[in-house]
Amino acid sequence: MNLSQRRYGGVSLTVLLQTVIVLALLQQSEGIQAAEKEYVDKGFAAGKEILDYINNKDFAKTLTKLTGAIAPFLGALGPFLGFVLAFIPSQDSAELAYMKKMMGQIDNRFNVIDNRFNDIERLIDWTKVAVNFGQIEQNINAMHSQYITLYSTNQPSENAKQLFIINYNSVYQLSALKLYQAITQTHGTFQENLGKSVMRYTANDRKKTQEFLLGTLRLLLQAVEIEIAYYYVSGFEKLAETNTELWNTRIQEVKRNFEAIDKAVKNKYLDQSAKDIKEFSANKYGQSNERFVKDGYDMLKQKYYWRDWFVVAYNLKTASTANMCGGQRMFDKDGRHFVTSSVESNHSKKGRATLKKRLDSLGSYAYTKNWVGKKSARDTSEVFDKIDKSGTCSLVVLKKNNGAWWIGLPDRYAHVDNGYQDLLLFA
Repeated sequence: MNLSQRRYGGVSLTVLLQTVIVLALLQQSEGIQAAEKEYVDKGFAAGKEILDYINNKDFAKTLTKLTGAIAPFLGALGPFLGFVLAFIPSQDSAELAYMKKMMGQIDNRFNVIDNRFNDIERLIDWTKVAVNFGQIEQNINAMHSQYITLYSTNQPSENAKQLFIINYNSVYQLSALKLYQAITQTHGTFQENLGKSVMRYTANDRKKTQEFLLGTLRLLLQAVEIEIAYYYVSGFEKLAETNTELWNTRIQEVKRNFEAIDKAVKNKYLDQSAKDIKEFSANKYGQSNERFVKDGYDMLKQKYYWRDWFVVAYNLKTASTANMCGGQRMFDKDGRHFVTSSVESNHSKKGRATLKKRLDSLGSYAYTKNWVGKKSARDTSEVFDKIDKSGTCSLVVLKKNNGAWWIGLPDRYAHVDNGYQDLLLFA
C-alpha cells in the first residue's frame, strides 16, 4: 500500500504529516513573534551599538554602553541559537531570517579590519609580555568563521553541529578566558596586565592605548559569543546560562580595568610630555623658533588631545622670567629657551580680554627712569612679580628683541607688547 493511502483514525498519513509540520511551524513562529523575539531583537540591537562605538573608536561611549548593554546582548545569543538549532524541515520563517540577518550584521562588525589595531599590536614585544596574543587572535578568528557557517546555513544538520564542536575542542583553546586573564592579571617580564604593557610600548599614548583596548574588547566579545554557542550546540543549556552570567560579570570587570588603565595613562601626561618634548627638541636643533613652536604644539596637541597647550620659544641670552603649569620650562636647550604649559580642555576660560586687562594694568611699571628721565626696561623678574597671576597657568615676561614665537588657543592667552617687554599670560 502507498504510504499516502495509509489512514490513522480516518486521516491519511500525508495529511497527518502536513498537519504536524504546520503545527510545528506555527508553534515556532508564535514563539519567535512574542517575548523571545523582542528579547533577541533588543539584545542584538545592544550588541550592534557596542560594536559601532568600538569600531568608531569612541572609548568613553563604549564603556558607558557596556554597563547596561552587555547583559542583553549575551543573553540574546542563547535564544537565537535555540531557534537556529530547532528542527524545522522547511525554509526559515521571516522572523528567523530577520534574526539571522541581525546576527550577520553583528558579525560583520566583528570582522572589521582595523589597521591601527594591527600597527599597535606590532609595537609590543609579546615575548616579554608573555601573552601569545597572535595565537589567541588567530584561534578566535578561525572559530568565528565556523560559527557564522553554523547559523547562516538553513537547517544545521547534526554533521554541522558535530563539526563545530570538533573544531571548538581542537582550535578554540579557552581563548576568551586567556584573553580575559591577560587583561585583568599581571604577567611577563614587567609583571603587568595587558593595558599596562600597551602603555609601555606606546610611550603612554592615550589614544593608541584606548584603540588597542577597544580592539581587544571586540576580540573578547567575539570569543565569548563562540563559547556560548558551543554550550548550546552541545546541549548544555544550563551551563550556557551560567556561563553567560559569568561572562557578563567578567566583562564588567574588564570595563573597570579599562577605566583604570585610561586614568593611569592620562595621569602620565606630565612625565611623558617632558620626555617627548626633550626628544622633539633634540631632533629639531637648528630649526627656527617659529617652526619649532608650530611643530611642537601640533605634536603635543595630537598626543595629549584632552589638554589645551601653550608653547613659547625664544632666543638664548634673552632676559626672561616665566612660570608654567602642566608642562615644562627648558632653558638653553638645543639652542633656545622654551616653555610649554597646559590645562584640561574642560577647564574654564577667562578669555583674552580679561587676561589682557591684567597685562595692561602694568602701565608705566614696565620701565624705570634715571635722573635725567631716560627710560629703561624694568627687570623681568620685577615685572613678573607685579602682574596678577591668580587663577592663571603661565606668565612669560621677555625682554624685547627676543626672537620669540608662541602659539595657543586665542581665548586661552593674551599678549601685550609694551615696548619694553613681551608679556604672555595663559590660563
